[in-house]
Amino acid sequence: MKKLKKRVFIILLALMIGLVNTACKDSEKYNQESHKETTEEIDGTDLVDENTYLIKLEKIAYEIIENEVPIQRILNQAYANYGDIVENIYFADHNGKLILSPALQLPEDYDARQRPWYKNALVNEVYKPDVYYDQTVEKHIQTIARALYKDGELVGVLGMDYEIQNNGVIENLNRKNNSVKTTEEKSFLPEEKKEALKKYAEKIKDVVETEDNQVALKKYIDGQVENSINGVATIYLANSSEVFMISPYVQLPENYNPSLRPWYELAIKEGFHISDTFLDVESNDTMVSISTKVELEDNTFGVLGIDFNIDL
Repeated sequence: MKKLKKRVFIILLALMIGLVNTACKDSEKYNQESHKETTEEIDGTDLVDENTYLIKLEKIAYEIIENEVPIQRILNQAYANYGDIVENIYFADHNGKLILSPALQLPEDYDARQRPWYKNALVNEVYKPDVYYDQTVEKHIQTIARALYKDGELVGVLGMDYEIQNNGVIENLNRKNNSVKTTEEKSFLPEEKKEALKKYAEKIKDVVETEDNQVALKKYIDGQVENSINGVATIYLANSSEVFMISPYVQLPENYNPSLRPWYELAIKEGFHISDTFLDVESNDTMVSISTKVELEDNTFGVLGIDFNIDL
């Protein structure tokens, strides 16, 4: 009992200084045999499979947005499913109230909205900071956090912490992230630049809505990306269920749902949306996304999205 109290005290102390830390697992309840299927997803590799955890995060996000079920119950079920590879799962609503699994009593004045993982998820949609060493559990921990929206309104931010075991991967991640410019350094986009990008997006929209030949449309879009006109990095077309055209081609997670993404939701709701600037973790370039509502050939509505590299 004394050891348990000491453990809780350490975690509470860590939370009060700005970290969402991991709670201890019940090894008898979450044994390896009961989670054999989940464990097999990441066995046999020394590298971090980001998609494994992003897909799990997306599944939890879908449950929170679509189901009228207490969020604590959703998080507890997710932890029961993934607890052998995930340290903890947490959700903070738009008021900053935090719910954790495993459940933990937090200080009364704890406000998740002041935490970096919450604030950065609102800017970047999916936030993945540096790996850090958690002394309370003696593990290298990776956090991923995702902002959740419904009908264009913020629901909250969902987060997950998991262990990184490969030291080489940790060193590479931290070496890369050490050169990253901060959001504050890269957050300003002049109005004239916004207008230029908007006019370009409207030009592409006109082609999308008037070109009946899908092969010709794909060739046109590929040409825009290949020529890097206006710093175009990616162009994509989506309906409510799938991204059906993307250039250059990228393999998206199997359960990727455009309708849950802010760029899609806000474009459908407002007709046109331009994101804040964000950092592309692969290229370390500053990017901005424009998405606009388009009428597709079958008289349904979808969204045209364009990612621009504004470091050029």
